[in-house]
Amino acid sequence: SIPMSTFIEFLPIVIFYIGYLIKDIYFATSLLILAMIGVCIFAYLREKKIKPMLLISTLLVLILGGVTIFLRDPNFIMWKPTIISALFGCVFIGSIYLTSQTLIEKLFSTQFKAEKKQWNLMTWMWGLHFFAYAYANYYVFENFSENFWVNFKLFGSLTWTLLFVIIQSIWISYKGEFIGSESSN
Repeated sequence: SIPMSTFIEFLPIVIFYIGYLIKDIYFATSLLILAMIGVCIFAYLREKKIKPMLLISTLLVLILGGVTIFLRDPNFIMWKPTIISALFGCVFIGSIYLTSQTLIEKLFSTQFKAEKKQWNLMTWMWGLHFFAYAYANYYVFENFSENFWVNFKLFGSLTWTLLFVIIQSIWISYKGEFIGSESSN
């Protein structure tokens, strides 16, 4: 099952899409800003903290969304997924070289065990996933219509992420040792 926090964090994209269908990208961006603020409030009330990735994403939505609305230029909000994905790619890969534990290891070490080499490879996979998505978003908003980009933002990003998580899960189940599971040896 999908954790409630994952559903709540995905909700702003759905709200953005519905806002676009109802009116236009500026209305959708206004709803996105409100939804991101709402998700941050919900996260804080529920967990007494806001995850750094959510906070950064919300700040970018506030800044780029605000500029989009103020200047009546949708390019700013369309850049947001490229900027945030490239930033996350840098953070993930940077964690290999700048910290004692990779970001993936910090996030998942309580769920399964892996060797340092596997943690690094998994971190590279996530980092490259984010860079590839950053480029895909850029390519779509530069070469296709606004309507196509909005559909890509919802359906493309969801499919992209879901496929990556499935591939990563298969790889983890093959390479990792889950904590609390019995060994078949």
